[in-house]
Amino acid sequence: MSLSWPDTNSVGSLERTSYPLRIRPARSADARTIAELLSQCFELVSPQLTWILPLVRLGIQEDLRYRLKQQQGYACFVAELQTENQRHLQLVGTIEVSLKNFNFLGRCQPVYPYLANLAVHPDYRQQGIARRLIQICEQKILNWGAQDLYLHVLEENFSARKLYLDLGYSTQSLERMYGLSLQSQQLRFFLHKRI
Repeated sequence: MSLSWPDTNSVGSLERTSYPLRIRPARSADARTIAELLSQCFELVSPQLTWILPLVRLGIQEDLRYRLKQQQGYACFVAELQTENQRHLQLVGTIEVSLKNFNFLGRCQPVYPYLANLAVHPDYRQQGIARRLIQICEQKILNWGAQDLYLHVLEENFSARKLYLDLGYSTQSLERMYGLSLQSQQLRFFLHKRI
């Protein structure tokens, strides 16, 4: 399936286009669907705790609604697809970008743009949707007056790592992430790109 893309000037416009895929800023009404997409794309709870997943989704939904109210230094975008046999648009992807600062060993670091929560519905992967969502965020941070963009990606997420490398991101560091028990750990890459 081939997708056509509207030009980047249409981002933010809520008008219907003739393209099958449209990327637009997320709205509060999208929070539930985004939470469902994130829970489908990321393993949020261990298989033994799937009974708690509805509560986790609700927490994501409410947290997202709170973030969507922020006026500066935050943006969430969604990708919608209208298929030939559907009359409505289906949300198939999402991404967030925000200005973050972090505290490292008691020292507050400067604010920097950070990508998070990139997710594309499993049925619509490998069609350029994630690439387009990242590019929209890159344009957004340029509009904010920034030139550097950062993100984390899990070591085992080979397809995402390849995408980021193809888009010009480079590894800044490799970090250990610990789960609920100190025995369960994952490695993640901290990536950077100068736009």
